Parts: sequence; structure tokens; C-alpha cells
Amino acid sequence: MACTSVPPPAMPKQEVSSVLGPATRVIGRVSGQGDLRVDGQIEGGLVVTGSVALGSAARIDGDVEAESLEIAGLLHGDVHARSLIAIREGATVRGK
Repeated sequence: MACTSVPPPAMPKQEVSSVLGPATRVIGRVSGQGDLRVDGQIEGGLVVTGSVALGSAARIDGDVEAESLEIAGLLHGDVHARSLIAIREGATVRGK
């Protein structure tokens, strides 16, 4: 029997409200409204009302709560998403 690979579902395309760049490091809890792209580091929790995209260089040490979540970087914490969670190839996710 042949095994075929099915590509992961695409995350909804939306304009990103905020970006945490690769040179940014936040210590503490981040919260906000709208969508967030993270390419830097967060040492603490993350709670947003919209979608979160973690780039391949992103590193989060803390729980994440969002509408949906796309992970390409490193996440060490629990995840609470109201809809889709996508874990991309090369990502690392460790719950607490």
C-alpha cells in the first residue's frame, strides 16, 4: 500500500497587526488585540485575540493563547487556540 503525504492546511491569510522582530526579546507576559507575528523571543506568556505566527527564528518560553497559531520556531509551553494550530516542519513544541 502506497503512503502519500498530505500538505498541512493553510493558515488564514490576514494582515498582521503587530510584529516582534528578530532582534527583540521580551521578558514578561505579552497581550494584545489583533494578529501577531513573532520572529524574536518572549520569556513569558502570550495572549492575543487574533492569530499568532511564530517564525522559524522565534522562541517562546511560556503559554500561548490565541484564535489560531502557526508554529515554525520553538515553543516551550502550553497552547490554547480557539481554532487551528499548525506545526510546521522544523518546529519544536514542548508542553509544560
